[in-house]
Amino acid sequence: MSYVLRPKFRKVRNHRLLSPNAMTNAITLMQSGQPYSLFADELEQIRQRLYPLLKAFNQGVSCNDGQQLLRQMGLQMADSAMIQPPLFTCYGQFIRIGERSFINWDCVLLDHAGITIGDYVLIGPKCQLITVNHANDMAERQAGMETAKPIVIEDNVWLGAGVIVLPGVTIGKGAIVAAGSVVTKDVAAFTTVGGNPARVLKADNRA
Repeated sequence: MSYVLRPKFRKVRNHRLLSPNAMTNAITLMQSGQPYSLFADELEQIRQRLYPLLKAFNQGVSCNDGQQLLRQMGLQMADSAMIQPPLFTCYGQFIRIGERSFINWDCVLLDHAGITIGDYVLIGPKCQLITVNHANDMAERQAGMETAKPIVIEDNVWLGAGVIVLPGVTIGKGAIVAAGSVVTKDVAAFTTVGGNPARVLKADNRA
């Protein structure tokens, strides 16, 4: 997988003329929620370094080798955390995972603005944590413009299978998200939510 299409220089509304080298610090822009070009060379270099490591991880190496590969990708994760392959991510180095957290098969972690996962978090198979949006304006999309907002999953959260978490969302401590839900806004601690968009099903899941 590689971004190989390069847009021609074009005038983009509210932006300068863009080329793959137009933004001198795309990582800073990406991490701070400002518009940036996905075609920036510095981002392409990270992706090209990541993909062979991600492919090796997804081909089913041993648990020990898998942990080493994840760390080579730049993931910051506790020794007691576990990720089941396959995993799909764009950068890897903007992911932090706490103690005893478990990510099941076939999850997507688009970590452009950073994904922070606390301790004792359970993430079911086929979940998607998406920190990035393409531009709404068509010309800006053609130029590769994106914005990103971080996702935070606090301690003891459980995401059921197939949950989608959208950019900028924080899911509070002890919350439960029902399988197949789409989380578009913050979830309060110790609530149970579900649906598309996710809504509160139980105000206090400790009761």
